[in-house]
Amino acid sequence: RQTDTFEGRLPELDTLTAWLDDEDSRHCLVFGDGGYGKTTTVLELLNQYIEGGIDLNRPPPEIISYHTAKMTKWTEQGLTRLNTVSKTVDQFIRELMKCFNEVLPSEWYKVSGRALLDKAVNKLKDEGYTRDEVLLVLDNTETLATKQNEVVDLGNLFKDIGKRLGRVIITSRRREIIEARPIAIEGLTEIDSVHLMQRLAIEYKAESINKAGESTLRKVSKKLMRK
Repeated sequence: RQTDTFEGRLPELDTLTAWLDDEDSRHCLVFGDGGYGKTTTVLELLNQYIEGGIDLNRPPPEIISYHTAKMTKWTEQGLTRLNTVSKTVDQFIRELMKCFNEVLPSEWYKVSGRALLDKAVNKLKDEGYTRDEVLLVLDNTETLATKQNEVVDLGNLFKDIGKRLGRVIITSRRREIIEARPIAIEGLTEIDSVHLMQRLAIEYKAESINKAGESTLRKVSKKLMRK
């Protein structure tokens, strides 16, 4: 969880839950401008599921792997920038495989791209898992591609991963080029925004907010774009 003070987003959580129950849909895209709570909403859903707060009609995922998309990694030379989208996706696949081996054998670093994906698919089969038992979360994917051809390639990678490795929830500031259940994250409702400020004010002992009337808080929430 990114916060214990979660407010609102019931329609979005209901849509995410419905997607989890939809055996035919492989991808879900949670999109919207920065600061509106895409990551927070997805993590809230996952935590509710882990804590038993969500009932599903279909078998639930056995493996959940969350990965923050970024074009950098730490090496013995320090922070290194990755020069292709596929190398970043390789990192994500290896991270998933660490649920079987905390320290991956060197063989996992000798292949990349489709060869690595094939190896991961075979490993899941060997461990007795199907693609429907794996839920992958790729967060902030807008950082992975900026040029149009890169965005198209990224969409194709998402398609392959969802088709072969597991179901995928993607969060992004843009509409990624992929067939997916779209969930737009925009500003909170005015009343949810006010309730969130009031709860945070209690938690952080913010007396000025505690003493403010609801009309004042409504004006403030509007200035903050109900983020």
